[in-house]
Amino acid sequence: MKKVTWLAFASTLLLLRFASTAHSNVITFGQRIDVQEMTEVRIDVPAGSVITGLGFRAHQDNITTMLCRYHRVSADGRLVDPKTERAGSEPDHVLEAEILLPDGYVAVGFGARGAPEWDVTTLRVWARKLGPGGRLGKIEVFSAGTAPDSGLEREALPSEADRALTGAGLRFQFNNIAGIYARSCHIANVDSATLKRRLPVVGWIVDKALRNDPAVIAEAHRRSVKKILTSENDVPKNTAIVDASNGQALQPQLPVTRMDEMAAQAADAALLGKAGIVIRATAGATAKPALNQLNLDAAYALAQAPFQNIDEVWRAVTSKRFAEASQDATEALKWIASARALMISGLGQDFLTEDGRMRSYTAMREELEHRSSGKVQTTAAMLLKPTEQTVELVDAEAQTTDWALRIAEQAARRVVDKAPSEESRALTATVQAYVGRAPFWRSVKQAFLYTSLYALDGTDSTKARASSAAAAVLKVSEQGNTPPNARGFANSVTQALSGLTGQDPISVAARQIEKLLSQNRQEQAVEATVSLLSNPLVKPYLMQRIDTISDLASQLKAVYNDPGLRVLRGGDGTWALDKVGGRWALTTSEESRCIYFDVTPMKASGPGDYLFSFDYFDSGDASISLQYDSQYDTDQQYHPAESIQTGNTKTWKRASVRLPNASLAGGQNMLADFRLLGPKPFLVRNFRFERN
Repeated sequence: MKKVTWLAFASTLLLLRFASTAHSNVITFGQRIDVQEMTEVRIDVPAGSVITGLGFRAHQDNITTMLCRYHRVSADGRLVDPKTERAGSEPDHVLEAEILLPDGYVAVGFGARGAPEWDVTTLRVWARKLGPGGRLGKIEVFSAGTAPDSGLEREALPSEADRALTGAGLRFQFNNIAGIYARSCHIANVDSATLKRRLPVVGWIVDKALRNDPAVIAEAHRRSVKKILTSENDVPKNTAIVDASNGQALQPQLPVTRMDEMAAQAADAALLGKAGIVIRATAGATAKPALNQLNLDAAYALAQAPFQNIDEVWRAVTSKRFAEASQDATEALKWIASARALMISGLGQDFLTEDGRMRSYTAMREELEHRSSGKVQTTAAMLLKPTEQTVELVDAEAQTTDWALRIAEQAARRVVDKAPSEESRALTATVQAYVGRAPFWRSVKQAFLYTSLYALDGTDSTKARASSAAAAVLKVSEQGNTPPNARGFANSVTQALSGLTGQDPISVAARQIEKLLSQNRQEQAVEATVSLLSNPLVKPYLMQRIDTISDLASQLKAVYNDPGLRVLRGGDGTWALDKVGGRWALTTSEESRCIYFDVTPMKASGPGDYLFSFDYFDSGDASISLQYDSQYDTDQQYHPAESIQTGNTKTWKRASVRLPNASLAGGQNMLADFRLLGPKPFLVRNFRFERN
């Protein structure tokens, strides 16, 4: 009886499970490119599939081998039909780093690191388990490679919890991962009614200047659109807006298609239960013809089926106009869209223009500050307080833009060869128009970033780069074909640079410290120096201001007492200030174990024998060594002198070290003459350097 009852119970569970999944509609949709950098190899998986494994190998400064495993997502939310694809110049070679996720897991992001000689040493994949009904579980991390726990040089991880990886790629350059590509899609369980939902087009939003244009009205009537709207205020309730606009259009008029974005907008509208859509179809007050036909075709197709495969939409709308060259036209249009996004969106923030007019430098900063207030936005924070990493990212964007436009040019030429027509020639002309404008937008972003960087590091080289970029903007603006007020932006950069002279945080802090020193407020001067060295805002730029920091530190009488000796700070000699036993001292760390010194001309009266004296805090059981720039044949620039052995008395002691046959020609790092170093952190102060 118990056995029969258990079988009945089990059968009931199976029936319930079948009933709960029989009408399940787990689908993938909303494909988008999350990161678009130059790569040597990339793989996009077929529609309806997600990535479940990745592997890479580098050789001769290139990614030569890539593996991608993927599964199809079934309607009941399972991963089925596993397949593996390989790519690269040596697709079948053994991989250096490979991660095949456990059963049921999907990749949601990945990253990598490279090292000499041409090795992918770290591969990391963020993954979630696909649960019942298409729900994704918590993020788990999987790592591989010879250094699996190392930091990453490039990574891509979408922030939304319901997105899965559908495309990946890497670039290897100078023994580093220099580029990454990532594509993703939504995974959702959509009920049958939502899946079949149609979104009737209620109306168009067009430019105010075009609302009575006969061509616009004729096109609207042809598509059975009765309402021509001038703003979002006119949109009926429970209606979504799908943007098919081409923005500030270029001549000749041809769409910069954004079908991936439109597909996401249409799908979101269907999921939210909207009754219809209004299409933003404006093409700019000067654009003729008025409307973007390809984008309109795509928007109407998506209104009829919001969850359809976006790649099929691309093929359908381009085949009408480019016939057998449809695939090449689609490739060209996709790469134009990618290039445009990289050109005009400053690191993902469309902050450069307002109503088609370029903002001034100050207005751009105010816009970013407004956007970054409240919710923290990493991109805005990077632009407001840029580092060398930000500049590197902008340079990488410029390279990727040029690369994308080259691919678009090649595809557009194939379109003309296969299907010569007025539209195919217009496609080539559009690519060329973007090729011509790419240097302008590059100069605009560089002018903004270097000006912001100069406000932090205050170096002449940064100011020169900002001025050069502003001059490039000005030169192009004189030739025309630039947004209104381009000249005003360039002039505002020059004005900002002039106003920032001497106002960077390091210079301001240096003046405050020098004022305290002139007032003989030694304790406060050291404390102000400590504050400067630990300020996270200026920390990345201290290495560029070695002379400034050296001059300041060498005046701190609470630490120093020899005006003929300068202490340098940077690289492996990045010391800090600490107070031990009531005395301020320079201190090393586990990461930076040296202190470099420069002997001024007034002290170094030529080669010879010298004596260096200093106080050290006697702690632990280690040694403090001295290496100096000498005239000896062996270890010339880092010749060893005698070492000081610590005895852990926890007291301050005095030491003197001889430097026989010293050259003092600045042969060490940062042009230093000698350095102290030790296997463990140490504290030193009260220096004196003299001829022996």
